[in-house]
Amino acid sequence: MARYEIRNLVITVLQQEQMEKGQLVTHGRIQVQESGLCLDVQSGSLGPRLADNVRIYNCEDNPDQYFGFYENGEIVNEKSRMCLNVAGFDGRGNIDMYACDYFDDQRWYRPTQLCDGDYCSFLNKKSGDCLNVHGTKATSNLDVYSHSCTGERDQRFKFVTGTWVTPTASWSLVGCNENGEVTQSISNTIRYSKSISESTAIEIGAEIEAGYAFGSVTVSTTFSYSLAQEWTESQEQSEEITFTCQVYDNDQPFLRGCMWQLKLTTEETTNDDELVWKPQIVKCTSGNTAPTCPPFTRCQDTACTMCESTVFGKMKRKHNAKRSFWKKVSKTLKS
Repeated sequence: MARYEIRNLVITVLQQEQMEKGQLVTHGRIQVQESGLCLDVQSGSLGPRLADNVRIYNCEDNPDQYFGFYENGEIVNEKSRMCLNVAGFDGRGNIDMYACDYFDDQRWYRPTQLCDGDYCSFLNKKSGDCLNVHGTKATSNLDVYSHSCTGERDQRFKFVTGTWVTPTASWSLVGCNENGEVTQSISNTIRYSKSISESTAIEIGAEIEAGYAFGSVTVSTTFSYSLAQEWTESQEQSEEITFTCQVYDNDQPFLRGCMWQLKLTTEETTNDDELVWKPQIVKCTSGNTAPTCPPFTRCQDTACTMCESTVFGKMKRKHNAKRSFWKKVSKTLKS
């Protein structure tokens, strides 16, 4: 199987999983009202593992304290991608982390009647119990478990979000050729004034997944999730590679035109410190006007002025023998 087919198969699976979760509603650290401390996953030196305990602890710039809350009620740790889980299948017991299985004991809701401003109780769909800190003072290092809902401050939590604005994406011109194919070196580059910590990378990935802006085009949840996954992988990807435009997005042979590389921009709200990311994602068009379609969306015409709305997974089943309609650059090293 060709490498791009393997890659696209992986993306199809990820998109199907994401459709189960729905949209990312909010994300960040989860802070308890009573003490201002945060939910913390007790991972060992070997990294995240199944059944890692969840406790309340000092709020830190630590990736295991970042969670995403999805439409289907799952609370997913941004580092391990595991779900906040009740140890008992009946939705009662200690809280730990476990592989997301879409069962009701991993689904949580925030009824408005159990809210105090931004602080709300998380009610378990299986048991009807609430996320609760052991004891009444919610002091550091105490375990978290499910308990009958009382409306107390040690059962109310809020998401403390990051400091990044909604990212914007566009296509940046790489090169053109009016007499044949375009071949260019493509690098994964990140321009930012500081080194990117693991927690910062997680925050930015969550912002991308929550939804990024691309002109007037509405970007679907699955496409936002796919780009967020590319961002995560890009932290370990630094090899410069070469890519040749051989076909347009609509599978017509590339005769002439331009190559475009995706560019995503965001900035910190506290100091306007801009971050620019150029991943190894390209489009090839017949003209010198930037593509209208966002990444992971197929262009209907060679100039990419019209877009198809079909998710790749559905397209793949119909057109298994065709090239991927978005061009994730192959991993062929530059010679």
